[in-house]
Amino acid sequence: MGQLQKSIHNVKESREMGERYMIFEEMMRDERKAGREEGREEGALLAKRAFIFELLEDVGTISEELEVQIHELSDEEQLKVLHKLAAKAESIEDFEEEAKKVLA
Repeated sequence: MGQLQKSIHNVKESREMGERYMIFEEMMRDERKAGREEGREEGALLAKRAFIFELLEDVGTISEELEVQIHELSDEEQLKVLHKLAAKAESIEDFEEEAKKVLA
């Protein structure tokens, strides 16, 4: 038997290596799950930001500074408030004035 095949055979037969492999698999599963959850959360934040901008399209264009602040915002409660403000805004000025209070 070749040395490589012998090493593979020994690894497969080793109970300790089997346990290590199982622990490694479990860790990888946990990391993948955490990554998926993180991706979902980021996707939800992106969608909330997009809804705000979409609502504001009919009212006008917000300042670049405020747009950047909203893009960087990760607080879901603040995004929810901004979404409601955008839905009720009759003018871009009204929205910006109220949004600054939320972001302060």
